[in-house]
Amino acid sequence: KPLTPIPYVLTKDSRYRSIYVLYQELQDEELDITLDSQYSYQWKRTDKLYEMWCYVELLGVLEEKLDYKPVRGWIYDMYFNEERMLIPSLPSGERIILEKDGLQLHLVYDGIIPLTSSETVPFLHPLFMRQQFNRPDGRLDVYKDGTYYGTVMMDFKYRPRYNFWKKDRVNTIARTREMTQLIGYSDARSNYLFGTERPRTTAFQRLSPVAEVWAFYPVKDGRSERVTASPDHNLRLIPFSPGMDQDHVARELERILEQLLRDSTGFMGNK
Repeated sequence: KPLTPIPYVLTKDSRYRSIYVLYQELQDEELDITLDSQYSYQWKRTDKLYEMWCYVELLGVLEEKLDYKPVRGWIYDMYFNEERMLIPSLPSGERIILEKDGLQLHLVYDGIIPLTSSETVPFLHPLFMRQQFNRPDGRLDVYKDGTYYGTVMMDFKYRPRYNFWKKDRVNTIARTREMTQLIGYSDARSNYLFGTERPRTTAFQRLSPVAEVWAFYPVKDGRSERVTASPDHNLRLIPFSPGMDQDHVARELERILEQLLRDSTGFMGNK
């Protein structure tokens, strides 16, 4: 009779209290989820919280809307029992690997990208930057059957679009630092693009492995904004807010992955 009030004497008498405590434990079927203590410090910065939210939300889009399966990294490397789950901190450089149909996606959070080719590693740091901006908030490295196909650079801007991207300054020397940063993310190279066995010709090395640069930003409640693009700079500005339907992000991910596969045919045939 779970709705019967518990007599006061039951909690005071040690014999009955032991039975009552056991009863409570047997009735407790909920999973106890706790967070790493480091989150208490990160929550003090709203912009940092937005970055972390964007990363986890993108993971959810890939898993739930596009059916990619996370296989390694972050919480997927930890053991959880049926009673307790600890959500670890999200450190810079964290990498989650997802797989589906021969494709392997490496979703990297706040990772530093090498500035020289000698520091690159095929499945860890497949590209290097030729600009000073080498720490995007996120990036998606794409592999198919063990071959590197390219990268999508991502930046998570906790501010309205007009605060970091001013269309009237694109073709002037008055670009803001944020504009220069986003445009500079495309200036990368890789020795592993479309396979390590490819000839390292000068013409081939002029290719950029960065398919596109994405800048995510929040919008106010009740306001609707569309994805906008700057084709000259391979840049897309994508609204991204809690509570928003993220179908548009899923469509962008599907589109860019299909584009990377199409772009590879000229170098790898129909492999």
